[in-house]
Amino acid sequence: SRVRMIHMDGKNYLHLTDRRYDVIINDSNVHSTADSAPLFTREHFKTALERLNNGGLFITKVHLRGYPRSHLHSILGTFMEVFPHVTVWFPVHRPFVFCYLVGSREPQLFSPARIDAELAKHDVKTCIDYLHMASSQDVLSWYIGDKSDFARYIGDYVANSDDRPFIEFNLDADNLEIPDYFPRMIETVRRGSVRGHIEWAGLSAEQRKSWEQQFAVQEYVASLVLKAHSEAEWTNKLVYAHLGLRRIADHRGLLDMQADCITAVQRAIATGAITAAEVLGHMDGLLAQYPDMGSAWLIRSLILRGRNDLNGAAQAGAKAVELMPHSPDARVNMGVMLAYVGKLDQSVEYLSKALELDTEHPQAHYALAIALGDLNRMAEAVEHYEKAVARRPDVDTSAGLHRLLARYYLRRNDLSKARASADRALALARASGNDTLAAQIQQWIDQNLQ
Repeated sequence: SRVRMIHMDGKNYLHLTDRRYDVIINDSNVHSTADSAPLFTREHFKTALERLNNGGLFITKVHLRGYPRSHLHSILGTFMEVFPHVTVWFPVHRPFVFCYLVGSREPQLFSPARIDAELAKHDVKTCIDYLHMASSQDVLSWYIGDKSDFARYIGDYVANSDDRPFIEFNLDADNLEIPDYFPRMIETVRRGSVRGHIEWAGLSAEQRKSWEQQFAVQEYVASLVLKAHSEAEWTNKLVYAHLGLRRIADHRGLLDMQADCITAVQRAIATGAITAAEVLGHMDGLLAQYPDMGSAWLIRSLILRGRNDLNGAAQAGAKAVELMPHSPDARVNMGVMLAYVGKLDQSVEYLSKALELDTEHPQAHYALAIALGDLNRMAEAVEHYEKAVARRPDVDTSAGLHRLLARYYLRRNDLSKARASADRALALARASGNDTLAAQIQQWIDQNLQ
């Protein structure tokens, strides 16, 4: 095995060992809640620097909320005080609530040719698939700034050390929220210094020109991801996502952000935080300004479907699919509507395509399970049902599907699963106020499972 597990505190091990490493990862969580403040001290950073091989990198994640601004400045300042060379990165293809600090003894140079060669390897592709990076332009679009960039932002700070543990005992209670500071930090820091860190060996002049043209698009779209990540208003998030998807239609960071916004809107309507009429008004305003905004057409379709205006919903839904060919949500919406009107084969086509775009999509799996059940393709329906509820148990809302599942399991003499599905079908029918269906399910239970 190439893995050597050492069972002791990582900070102490690093202090006591004389071994050196190419990469040291400081897998620290939020210091204010995870007791990881000692992993952000000057002494620990100095030890890590001493334990790096020539060309080695020390990497730590830093959360962007949940503690005071003075703590963030202390961590950044202390890190940059210790490491001669520092770069900071944010995962724009899969936005999280943290960024990455990378420290080293030597200047950090990044070779597009080398990065692309590594990304072409099967094992590398598999390991980073969830990060949605396919090219060196993708990777380098994560770059935010270097040590000189952050000097413009940090200003005064209190160093964090073992003997003076500032971030562990500071009483400042003004906790960070991303919209309150992140936009100014990005605007102050992100000035394109990544170009000073690129090693062009392995690319011809023509290849370099082509690479830079493609990277300019990625860099622009990354700026929209960063703005959207900082934005509190869902309508503004949708606009940033739309503008970015105009340039890179399959950008997963923006597609995921857009999907989260649509889900948030549906949840806000369901909880009464906003009315469907108000949302339609917002969509009309957005579509007047951006007629090609697929997400606005999709939200419009979802609301009209909820009002049982299937013709209007279908027209808006078809427009959403046309404008957002890479959106699984647009295809799920159309698949559900087609199932409503009995066009089950077409429904299966749309939902299957949604799963080609996102194999993990729980709503697509669940809607496909319903359509396949109605087509009496129960073995396939069960497969997709199980995948759906394993990923998102709260999508399990169809009494009709559980009625079919109960009958399927009974035919297979699996009485426990038949009973569980029948009970679930009965509970869902009652919860939805469908007394007729509930009575039919109860009668079936009495006749077949008593």
